Amino acid sequence: MRNIKVSEFVYADDILVMAANEEALQENVNVRAKELNKNSMTIVHEKQKSVVSKECRSDNIPIDGKSVERVDDIRYFGSTIERGGNGNK
Repeated sequence: MRNIKVSEFVYADDILVMAANEEALQENVNVRAKELNKNSMTIVHEKQKSVVSKECRSDNIPIDGKSVERVDDIRYFGSTIERGGNGNK
């Protein structure tokens, strides 16, 4: 079986964006924000959260120039994604 890298999960108006490093994550976020804005959709910045690995050098991955709250873990449709890169069901 071949491994597949997933860079996002989308369900209705919930989007989870992932990347292997900060630069790729910022690029993924910028592309998503640009496409949403182009289609007259808005990002609710108060609902945005970021979980990054302990190796991350940046304090923030901004969306549309606005800071995103950093948290140690996040729940996404019943799964927890943790800062250390671990997850559980």
